[in-house]
Amino acid sequence: MTPPMTLPSVLADNPRLDRWLNFATPGKVELATGRVELGQGVLTAMRQIAAEELDVALERITVRSGDTDRTPNEGYTAGSQSMQAGGIALREACAQARALFLDTAAQHLGCAATELSVRDGLILRNGAATQFDYWSLAQSISLAREATGTATRKPVAHYTIVGRNAARIDLPAKVFGEAAFVHDMTLDGMAHARVVRQPNRGATLDSIEAELLATGVADRDRRFNLTWHDWLNLRSLCEISRVIALAALRRENSRGAHYRSDFPESGDLATSTFTVARQKTGRIEMTDAPVEFTHVKPGETLIRDAIAAE
Repeated sequence: MTPPMTLPSVLADNPRLDRWLNFATPGKVELATGRVELGQGVLTAMRQIAAEELDVALERITVRSGDTDRTPNEGYTAGSQSMQAGGIALREACAQARALFLDTAAQHLGCAATELSVRDGLILRNGAATQFDYWSLAQSISLAREATGTATRKPVAHYTIVGRNAARIDLPAKVFGEAAFVHDMTLDGMAHARVVRQPNRGATLDSIEAELLATGVADRDRRFNLTWHDWLNLRSLCEISRVIALAALRRENSRGAHYRSDFPESGDLATSTFTVARQKTGRIEMTDAPVEFTHVKPGETLIRDAIAAE
């Protein structure tokens, strides 16, 4: 008895082929993936994998991503697992779907499936076009079946899409400000909202009413106020900068604010300044101060007095 084939773990968890692919739209293949685009180009790569394994042009592949009702449950998108786990599963699912179409076409043509191949979705017999393609056969093939892992995957030596540059499908929306993220939502009755980040780990929001009043926003008036927005943003920035600076001073290899004598000259050190921001009664006061550079040699540290000075 032939032992059962071992499926990739993500495909074993989501074995139904119709969770991965559909050919409902003529001339198009919809790819479904539980992975989401976080800027790493994963959806473009998934598109390349599907186009390669199905032997269709990249432009024919559309992508449905992260729709929990209509895509495979692949868990979270992290840990470099999108290609290593999700990509392998998708490749296997596409190979299985391709084999189903070729077997069905072979039955219609009365020939062996080994005589058939695919070119941009068109079924060929010994290199010659037939009357069949993926979309003309889609109505007679049900993908509501589980993958078996028995399909032959396309040899890497025959790749023409994977491993080559492809236009990122996520970039146009990002460039033109059209991209939608989880925080791009509008709640009932909301006039304006922004993310308020805690200034240090473990901090919680106590109250904002006093701050709103101090910056000219009347009680219960939720209209957007630029002064409040700028004040809150600067306060957070100043606090975060202070924490980072203190953390840097505690590092053994910290150089502090100094000028290394072995560094090449990059400007007029005598007139260098940095910006000081201080919070005063609900507003930020910004001033410039000279930078006091200390000449040190490589390997020296300014730590000796920094901690004691706190």
